Amino acid sequence: FYNAQSFIPESYKSNLIYILVYRVFNIASSYAIFHADLQILKSKFLKNGFSSVLFDLTVCKFLDRQYTPEEQITTVKRMRVTMVLPYLGPLSVFIKRRLTKLVNRFYPLVDFKIICRRGRTISSLFAYKDKFPL
Repeated sequence: FYNAQSFIPESYKSNLIYILVYRVFNIASSYAIFHADLQILKSKFLKNGFSSVLFDLTVCKFLDRQYTPEEQITTVKRMRVTMVLPYLGPLSVFIKRRLTKLVNRFYPLVDFKIICRRGRTISSLFAYKDKFPL
């Protein structure tokens, strides 16, 4: 096992817990055995300096994934929708992210893209070159 103070990414630590919980889940033949083995695992991680919050959250995430029904895979081709908006600085990035998240949430079969283009400038209102006087 790693020590909680080890100089490794946090994802390595949580993945270690996740993998061991996965093994215990697959080996245990009943929920009573599974619970007892989780208590043993938790005590070992606490002795290595891990927080009980990290352990509990990782176990919760594992159990949610085990008992949440898998989404159905669709075979329908996704419809492409492209929206062009003017670029307004950081506000454009916020709007782009928010709209994309909303469309993907409520319309999963739509491939939604937002393109931010620079808006009108003063120079776009004038001709490229001055006309030569006659």
